[in-house]
Amino acid sequence: MPSKDEAIVEAGNVRHIPAVARSPDASLSQGIDYDLKRGCEGVISECVNPICGPLRPWTNSVQDQRGTSKPTASPSASIAEELDKKFHLACEQDLRVSVARLRLYLEDDRTVSVLVSHIQDKIMEEYGAFRAASKPDFVLAKSKLKETLKAVCEG
Repeated sequence: MPSKDEAIVEAGNVRHIPAVARSPDASLSQGIDYDLKRGCEGVISECVNPICGPLRPWTNSVQDQRGTSKPTASPSASIAEELDKKFHLACEQDLRVSVARLRLYLEDDRTVSVLVSHIQDKIMEEYGAFRAASKPDFVLAKSKLKETLKAVCEG
């Protein structure tokens, strides 16, 4: 039985075996499922971060201010509006590029569709937190955001 620190040498390349696959108690399929899940989560994060990343600090700041009992200056609507504009631009540019890359690198349309669906869900979740924190008229309603994301991903 190989130890945790052992590696397999294949044609001169060293390949480490995941600990899950080496464990006598875990099946190979569980190890593959775990690695696949982690890989998909990584792809989703890489696609979502450029779009929603700029919203997070502002959203967290507003949520933190609302959670304290000390009165603080209200968050600037102009900052929120600027972040919203950047979000729309990132959707049009970064999301479109990410989806095109997925289609280029993954040959199976079903796989791309599943990943894009999870990417859209994560974007909607994070934008929803931004919407709740900002509450002005310029933010997209959930249904409009869904339409926008669908149009960007299909286009």
